[in-house]
Amino acid sequence: MSAYLILLGLITSAWAIVGFSVAMLLLKLRWNLIGGVLLAFIGFILPMCVGVNALDQSGNHSGMRLRDATTIFGMLEFSYEVLLLVSVAGMITGVLAGTIVGLCPRTNDEGARQRNARSWTTWKLIVAGPLAMTVVSTLFFLADIRAKDRLAQFRDKHETFLDVQEEVAPRQQNGAAIVHDALLLALLEDESPDWILHDYRQMKNQPQPVLATIRRNDFDLLKIFLPSFPHTQQVLDYAKRHEASFLNLRSKVLEEGLEYRHWDEEVARFTAVHALAQLQQGDVDSALNDLKLLRVMAAQTLDRRIEDSFSFVQIEEFRYLVFQGMLGKTTPVPDQAYDEMLTDVGDIDASLRRSLKRNTSQEIVRSIDNLLHEHPDERLDFAAIYQRVTERIIYQEHIPDCTHRLENEINQTFQSTTDPFVVTPGVAFPMLWNMNEAWLLTSQLSSHAYQAIQYRFKHHTRLELVKAVRMLQRERSQKNRFLTQQEFVIGATSSQLTSAIPLEYLTLHNPTTGKAEGAIVASPLHAQLDDYLGLYFGPAIFPIVDAKSPSMKIRDTQFNGTWELASVKSAPMRLMIPTPKASTSNPSPPMR
Repeated sequence: MSAYLILLGLITSAWAIVGFSVAMLLLKLRWNLIGGVLLAFIGFILPMCVGVNALDQSGNHSGMRLRDATTIFGMLEFSYEVLLLVSVAGMITGVLAGTIVGLCPRTNDEGARQRNARSWTTWKLIVAGPLAMTVVSTLFFLADIRAKDRLAQFRDKHETFLDVQEEVAPRQQNGAAIVHDALLLALLEDESPDWILHDYRQMKNQPQPVLATIRRNDFDLLKIFLPSFPHTQQVLDYAKRHEASFLNLRSKVLEEGLEYRHWDEEVARFTAVHALAQLQQGDVDSALNDLKLLRVMAAQTLDRRIEDSFSFVQIEEFRYLVFQGMLGKTTPVPDQAYDEMLTDVGDIDASLRRSLKRNTSQEIVRSIDNLLHEHPDERLDFAAIYQRVTERIIYQEHIPDCTHRLENEINQTFQSTTDPFVVTPGVAFPMLWNMNEAWLLTSQLSSHAYQAIQYRFKHHTRLELVKAVRMLQRERSQKNRFLTQQEFVIGATSSQLTSAIPLEYLTLHNPTTGKAEGAIVASPLHAQLDDYLGLYFGPAIFPIVDAKSPSMKIRDTQFNGTWELASVKSAPMRLMIPTPKASTSNPSPPMR
């Protein structure tokens, strides 16, 4: 913004010259009363009225303080008002200086004392003001041309970067790609999918309020494990209709080792649906293969050649949905399932880092295009034109500088040596959240960076939860009962779980017999069933899903972490299994 501040200084100086010339010309008049009145009106009253009007246009008198005139956000918000104020300041300063200099006595060639103003050459005073304004306007015009050129060069640099990425990671056209696309087309054309997807499509096709968010809660798929659930057969039929092409895709990926890397969310979701359908029918081996396919999908979306890797997040949630189904349906859960969930899917830090850099380049191209291209519906008055020029002059310095600092922050935050359990964005991205860059504040880049930190935290937290549940199953099989709180802490310590996440352990009890029939291992941040920050061991998860749908709220983390489930009297760490709404039979047979 230094160039713009220099131009503002030159504008102030130009108006000061104008004010000085006006004062000197009026003081040259022989009619003191007329000259004094004109000087007061033109030199003081009129500029002050312009200044008051500028403050009124800003709508906030207190907002026009010095800090608003020297920070980029304030400069952009009040740029035209700032121009008026500095012009007024320059004019009044020049008039004051001209008045003082012009009233000073001076001896003329004849020896008589007269005002100093009358000794100044008239034509020089008339030419000085317009000449100063012409020079400043020319400099402003040249600064705008230079700003456009610098912005265009910076934009071309990042557009080239995006084009190179597209060339490096082209869409593959192998057997897996062909089968994937055919399956995707069939899924999109299916008019009788599961009830969740059916309702979601209907809601999307209906007119919605501007701020309405349509949410698809796939966690409700676990209801198919409830006895007599009305939509179970619909899900089974949906999985059966597309099973042949799906198994062909699974075979090409798992057996032939083909890569695709551009997995669509609909295909990943169907993989989870198929796995849950297999579990419901008792085919654990097929469900394990589906779980393995989801892990391969997640790993391939983290490929170093794929820059837009946020699809990994959704695929990972489908993995944990299937794993949660196994924890509730299968007793005991096979070791292969734990091994699959704990298998390394790749360097998530590097992938998120590349994704954010790609998002940064995309936002740079979009923002600069908005600065350089004229909008047909835009006003063409002086204020609007000046606003556009001001933005270009300011951002031709700030966007490159901001981008450099932002990329450094991304590189430092998303590397293997960074603590993945740090989730405070103010710590990880101090410049991103506090630099007052309007082109970032109006984009989604800030939220992407914040979400990336959250994703990394959740990814590593879920791995610790899987390890803890594996330990719980092993200890329970040895003791033939659920662990006490002290035994769980001892087991977690012996299993070398990280101390960065204080895991919570609660048992789930049958409301009739009082016997423990399940357990919860959760992060303190676990608040929704579908945030996958809590794993539910045993079939008690199914009536809980039925009881808490559609909100899925399981705990109020803002109010002392209060659980939504009723607790056993005088034992807050022992929760009662709710009675399901979807079935009248016993939904939670005791674990054997």
